[in-house]
Amino acid sequence: MASPLIDSRIGFAHRGGRKHGKDNTIECFESALEMGANGLETDIWLTRDGVAVLEHSGLVRSGLIPRPISWTKFGALPSEIPRLEDFYKRLGTDFELSIDIKAGIAGAEAIAIAGDAEVEALSRLWLCHWDLKRLRAWRLTSPDVRLVNSVRKLTIREGIEKRARRLAAVGIDALNLRADEWTVRDVEVLHAHGILAFGWNAHDAKTLAGLLELGIDAVYSDDVPMMVELLG
Repeated sequence: MASPLIDSRIGFAHRGGRKHGKDNTIECFESALEMGANGLETDIWLTRDGVAVLEHSGLVRSGLIPRPISWTKFGALPSEIPRLEDFYKRLGTDFELSIDIKAGIAGAEAIAIAGDAEVEALSRLWLCHWDLKRLRAWRLTSPDVRLVNSVRKLTIREGIEKRARRLAAVGIDALNLRADEWTVRDVEVLHAHGILAFGWNAHDAKTLAGLLELGIDAVYSDDVPMMVELLG
């Protein structure tokens, strides 16, 4: 087994561990933490009135017609969709939090809310995006927030070695690829440049175990008990 770059690997409960409850709800997040997850994953959007909320698709139903969250005021959203601010108030900050930034300007809002929640929350907040320019802007906003370049491998036209150098040069902490795209060589190259390797879509034991064998640093899974057991 290859070695991870960090002492304690992170197991992110994907959307709160949606195998066990309604995803991206406070109850689902709470359940994942109770089951032993040391990380949570979610998605963030901004409502029409600028409220940062946690939801995956970015759509809510108004009758039979889906409506973008960005067109909808917070007060008109279903009550089960939480604000990031309320997420921190209910759950605290004693875990790693990975947020997939769905609306570009939501990254700066997430940084501000985490900073207000607790100083240490920023160092446990992982903002994920495909665009290096946006990630670089968030680094300028905060030296403490953790940044993740989340892409499909086929989009890395320059290759892993050059991408690793680019990430290191602008202060990006990790590269996140789909589980089946990783090789041990990729992980080794990233680690040599001080970049962490994250793997998503690790929803079954075989896939997750394979990532751990490669020396991956963090995984994203719907199945929290399985993930916690293998990480342990």
